[in-house]
Amino acid sequence: MSLSTKLKKPFTIVVCTYNGERFLNRCLTALENLDELHNLTEKIYVVDNNSSDGTPEIAKKFCEQDNLFEYVFEKRQGLSYARKQAVKASTEWVVYVDDDNVLDKNWLIELKKTIESREGVGVVNGAVIATPEQELNKEQKAILQVMYRNLACTHCKEPTSEDEPNTIPMGAGMCIRTDALKEIEREGWLKLKGREGKKLSSGEDTELCERVFAQGYSYVSNYKMKLYHIIPQTRLEEQYVIRLIDGLVKGRVDFIKSQKFGKVKCLLRKIKYFMEIQIQKNALNAKNLPVEELWKHKVALYQAEAFVKSL
Repeated sequence: MSLSTKLKKPFTIVVCTYNGERFLNRCLTALENLDELHNLTEKIYVVDNNSSDGTPEIAKKFCEQDNLFEYVFEKRQGLSYARKQAVKASTEWVVYVDDDNVLDKNWLIELKKTIESREGVGVVNGAVIATPEQELNKEQKAILQVMYRNLACTHCKEPTSEDEPNTIPMGAGMCIRTDALKEIEREGWLKLKGREGKKLSSGEDTELCERVFAQGYSYVSNYKMKLYHIIPQTRLEEQYVIRLIDGLVKGRVDFIKSQKFGKVKCLLRKIKYFMEIQIQKNALNAKNLPVEELWKHKVALYQAEAFVKSL
């Protein structure tokens, strides 16, 4: 019996990209090589979020080779606008993929098994494995070890059966019920824009998932769904780390402010993080800290400073 017998073409894949020429070919090639791709996937939309590099040419090359691919241009910059293109899907599920994501060959098959084995699920993730583009030095390895969750990864190495299940949804390789997305569009699309051009704002994936959960759906992860998230060395530089943390915190603060009693929550967090700044500064005054310990305190300090600034 074919894997597609029970659920006929349940998936639409949406690849969101902005100036993604560096990795997009690798991402789309991996999609093209997925097991059971044409049996399980109705369409692959490559959503160009107003790129200024060679992204359109790369995407259109795949469209010419296989009509499963379709190029979509989204003029409004902001990842949430690119994600909104998914509401046009006619399938039961939408899979979001970023242009620096490489899916394992059996990813769709494992996703289908996960969906069929769990009732009431609205959001699904797999293992998102940080995959450095090049060999890292000692400091870069330490930064990755401390920052991999902030870089939208669940793992720094291959997952094992003993790993704790992921409980925090993330945008990379996120699968969502299409009906839930359409309901969100009817209610009014996301307030947070997400990454916009070179701005590292975020939080739109958290807002999206929270609104799916508000409809009564649950979350599940399956580490047999392996996705390799390519990490260039530039994302492990201190200035990028600071910019990324600022963007993540801004998105988190904007989300908190949109909630009930948001102003009160923000005031309490501001007090907390004022204290945290001093704690981390004191910790960084210690001599001869191991490099990973040093970066734990640096990241905690940058997060506290970003919260105080944003609140």
